[in-house]
Amino acid sequence: MTKNPVQFNMRKISIDQFAILIDTFPETASFGMEIQLGFKASPKERLIAATFKYIFETENKKPVIILEVSCYFEVEENSWKEFKNKKEIVIPRGLLCHMAVHTVGACRGILHCRTESTPFNSFILPPINVESMIDEDMVLPLEEK
Repeated sequence: MTKNPVQFNMRKISIDQFAILIDTFPETASFGMEIQLGFKASPKERLIAATFKYIFETENKKPVIILEVSCYFEVEENSWKEFKNKKEIVIPRGLLCHMAVHTVGACRGILHCRTESTPFNSFILPPINVESMIDEDMVLPLEEK
């Protein structure tokens, strides 16, 4: 656990996947959503990537819109040092949650922009409790020198 607030910056937003898979839909149609969250880290670059994938689907699970976005965060060097112990790097769950919240916000904006002037602009990402999706800290092995 870090003693000081973690200093970091968002370095990049990547739209890894975006597709609208149908042309129209009835106004009475109801849709569900599948959500996937993942993290990757590059200790050498002090980068953490949070990736959200949303699949809007029909009642019978046919995909309608697929959106996958990754946000890359660079952790300041002194903050990164606080993650290290003698045998591993431990990225706190709270920081992962914070980064996931930023990524969800980016997804909302991307979905709005990509569907502007289409009937799919009414699709909105609902509030998501990312804390319930992240169970523990991310643990990485220390790099060999």
